[in-house]
Amino acid sequence: MRAQQQTIVLAVALVGVVGLDLGVRLGGGGDTPERLEALPPFALDEVERVTLGATDDPLVLERRPGGWWIVAPSDAAADDQVVEAMLRGLSGGVVPEARIDESDHERYGLSGGRELRIDVFGQGRTLSALYLGHDAGGGSTWVRWPDAPTVYRARIGGRATYERSPRGWRDRTVTAIDPAQLTEVQIEGASSVTLSRGEAGWSSPSMAVDGPVVEQVVASLAGLRGLEVAAPGLIEGPPRVRLSTATEQIVLGFEQVGELWFVGRGGADDRWRSPPALAELIASAPASLRDRHLWGPAEGAIVSFERLPHGTVGRGLLERGGGGGGGGGGWVIRVPANVDIDPGRASAVVAWLARPRVDAWIEAPGEPPGFDAPARWRIRFEGGEVRTIEIGARRRIGGIERVAIRDSRRPDRAGWVDARIVAGIEAPFGG
Repeated sequence: MRAQQQTIVLAVALVGVVGLDLGVRLGGGGDTPERLEALPPFALDEVERVTLGATDDPLVLERRPGGWWIVAPSDAAADDQVVEAMLRGLSGGVVPEARIDESDHERYGLSGGRELRIDVFGQGRTLSALYLGHDAGGGSTWVRWPDAPTVYRARIGGRATYERSPRGWRDRTVTAIDPAQLTEVQIEGASSVTLSRGEAGWSSPSMAVDGPVVEQVVASLAGLRGLEVAAPGLIEGPPRVRLSTATEQIVLGFEQVGELWFVGRGGADDRWRSPPALAELIASAPASLRDRHLWGPAEGAIVSFERLPHGTVGRGLLERGGGGGGGGGGWVIRVPANVDIDPGRASAVVAWLARPRVDAWIEAPGEPPGFDAPARWRIRFEGGEVRTIEIGARRRIGGIERVAIRDSRRPDRAGWVDARIVAGIEAPFGG
């Protein structure tokens, strides 16, 4: 009986929701979306001028030969990507999903000072004009046309696409360089490091660098976009970066204020809020750019991987078997007996062990812990070379369980890896 009552209550609630939805969509005589009055589409390259905001003090955007420009209330370069994204929300035409015969415009954010007036001009005419109100949920927004009382619900990208402060429309481009044109990058972080481009990629005379990380950093610095334009202020650094091409040099300074990072171009007082991950990587250089592999490429392929006994954990042995060639199908677990390994897992394990890579080197004095009696993995290569990975303590860092590892030949250098990697490598052997 109780279950039946709950079913009835749920059914009534659903009817109420559906009825409300039908009231929104069909209010005004049962119009369908095809019959509702719509704003026509326009071509993006037709647009020459846009006004938006309060009717008595709008922000004005103007297309110039070099791109979009803010001409009121300030005079500054606009962010082309932001302006084009806003116009794309209108250029396909504004086709309402529903009509509301409601005179209380303030309820929908369409009067009382909350409304946004948007006018798009080009080719000597008005291409589009509307008032924008509150978001209606489900990706829709309440709108109405000028000099018309009817309220519509339409999908135009959400109010936040159009409602920005003048600074929110400012150009967020910090640098726009083709990364292929960069020949040298000098970074002053915790200490200094110089990166030079050669035929084999980026390198440093002072240390081995992590190729993928350096490529990513260089690309980010060459095409850096701020998260937002900040209040003016000179940033000299360090942290500081000098980007050099054959014809120019650009200096970037970084500054941390509380939890936020800011970046500025040398000699100017323009400031942008910087992506924090990039700023922190620059600030911690050169350690953040150092090659994170435990060892370089071996001369031959792996022939066996052995987990040495440690405490209550028994021995495990994975060897290249008779299946041929060191591929996944050619690997066999010898110890413990009668245990199979998936070919895909075997290939992944061997690929990682061939050149182990840590997530980060351990830089703190007195670290790392747990190497007084470490667990050990022994890897044998063709030609007789043997390398041993020592496994130290576990620690939770940044919400992720990590394990300290090092090359036994380099006890002075250890790094953190995700504990799931260690668990995945040892899982086929059991406890």
